[in-house]
Amino acid sequence: MKYSKFLLPLIIFVTLLVVYSPLLNWFFARDDFGFLAATSLIPPRNWFFRPLSQQFYFWANTGVWGLNPLGFRLVGIFMLTVNSLLIYKLIKRFYVSSKPQFSILSPLTLLPLTGSLFYAFNTIHLFEIGWIAAHYQTLSTLLFLSTVLLATSERHVYNMLSFVTIILAFLCSEMSIFIVPVILVYNVVTSPQLKITNHKLKITLPYVLLTALYLTFYLLYVNLPGGSVYGRSFDFVTILKTLGKYILYPFVAGFDRNSTFGLVNLLLIARISLITLIGIFSLITKTLNKRLALFGGLWFLITVSIFTILGNHTFAYLDAIPAVGLTMIIASTWQSLSPKPLLPLLTLLALLTLSLASLITSQTTDPDLQWLNTHQQTSQNYLKNFKMPENRLVTLDRSDSDLMETTYFGYAIKAYYKNLRPTIILK
Repeated sequence: MKYSKFLLPLIIFVTLLVVYSPLLNWFFARDDFGFLAATSLIPPRNWFFRPLSQQFYFWANTGVWGLNPLGFRLVGIFMLTVNSLLIYKLIKRFYVSSKPQFSILSPLTLLPLTGSLFYAFNTIHLFEIGWIAAHYQTLSTLLFLSTVLLATSERHVYNMLSFVTIILAFLCSEMSIFIVPVILVYNVVTSPQLKITNHKLKITLPYVLLTALYLTFYLLYVNLPGGSVYGRSFDFVTILKTLGKYILYPFVAGFDRNSTFGLVNLLLIARISLITLIGIFSLITKTLNKRLALFGGLWFLITVSIFTILGNHTFAYLDAIPAVGLTMIIASTWQSLSPKPLLPLLTLLALLTLSLASLITSQTTDPDLQWLNTHQQTSQNYLKNFKMPENRLVTLDRSDSDLMETTYFGYAIKAYYKNLRPTIILK
């Protein structure tokens, strides 16, 4: 089919639009206001921490959409669609040595498609799409995946483009320091003898130097007054708990804590059960794609390692990059179904149905999303009734942190759009 290559991204994008439609018109909340104001009040030369995925991202989107959060979220959904397609491309490398024509019934299409759709319709993205300030993780994932694919391509021009994407990735998130280890692991896993050649090591050296340069600037920045860095925890128990959370997030994000056996949880359990059964079947039949499973496992361990020292900072949306590894492990088990094309198709449809149902129903139970909904409603109501004191002197009560932050951000956004800059006093 002439336009078949556009069919998959179109289906994913439209489906995500429908599924996320209740969130599309949510207002800005909390950190969103800070970034919106900062893009006007802080000159670009002082955009240091995640400048591309936060300050520039808000600046560019406000230039196109103004104060319309719908536009921001359309961009977020588009990036999520691209990420799922990049995962499709990456997984497909482990299943095909040639380039067959796209066919939905072909196992070589169905197997990578399993991982792509599992990722696209995963509940870990609820908060990521809902909170615009969290879109930095979506953009970071896009550049992370793009760099890995380009750097490991057989085409020299793509290798050269990867230097552009890795630099952009450094401007998005500190997670980009793991791109080089992932590239090295890919080169080992895909080599015939599971060994990396001297030639591959030499090719990787420029990426290592760029990463070292980025780390130098990053460490200098976080030690500056006002530098952004999270509290660290090296407690062994905390590390284990953190790893456990990030392993479970892609399977249980959105879990309804108020109704153990409610519809939301039953759907999540059904999805986990289906994935587990396929995994067991692949082990029994010895049809596991071992190289893909190994790459996925190492991808997860490498990229999740940063959170073992950020024990106080765990949210499902931060699992966007590590979850790619878990997605590849799941796709590696689907090979056991490939001898009969109809079986993987029906199983994929079952997984897709359960994932979409979980994504829709979890929007009312996900605790992070409920937190965000409360704040976006508060912010919207506050700004509707906004009144600037004649003396432009605003006093905020430290004891009510939520109200204080919402009020502060409310004035920040008004300062940006109406050039009204009050003096903030904390008591």
